[in-house]
Amino acid sequence: MQLKYLVKKETKLYKKEFIDKANEIIKLARNDFSICFTLVGSSKRNMILIREDIPNPSFDFDYQLLITNNKDNKSAKEIKDYFMKLFQKKFETKNWKVQDSTSAITIKKKNNNYSYDVAIVQQNLKTLKADILKHYKTNNEHKYSWETIREYKTYRQNLKKIKGVDLWNELREIYKDKKTNNNETKSYLLFIQSVNELVK
Repeated sequence: MQLKYLVKKETKLYKKEFIDKANEIIKLARNDFSICFTLVGSSKRNMILIREDIPNPSFDFDYQLLITNNKDNKSAKEIKDYFMKLFQKKFETKNWKVQDSTSAITIKKKNNNYSYDVAIVQQNLKTLKADILKHYKTNNEHKYSWETIREYKTYRQNLKKIKGVDLWNELREIYKDKKTNNNETKSYLLFIQSVNELVK
């Protein structure tokens, strides 16, 4: 599998397309939640990889829906259902499909090659600990839970140490290698691993 990086100007319109809808969701949710959306991992650093060896390769953007205030203390299930409905309201038309994935809400453009993965996250700004909302589906059973993102605190600290062109180029090579050999692992997790591997 051969991969290459998209250049920044190639992703600009896709990012705007999402954030326009995300801003509408923030307004709709404001009576129940204080939230913000942020690009994360490789998407934030303009390190989106696509395959060179196939026509019309797919790619995705990783976003966090960060909850800073859950005003009615809604449960994990209630939160996932709540935001699924809002994303369906804003995105699910003849051109889009909204899916409830295990660790994200996945929004796919039909008959096209790109998507958005939106992870719902709670973060403690003092400890830098972050929990991601997971929805496990086995047979007819559904389990909703908050799970700590492993290595996240170390990642945040290490990311600040990556300065200069040489270190960033080295990170790009490490991440590209991991992405080539771990296609089933989420991009944001591979990026966290890459940062922590570079800064030991």
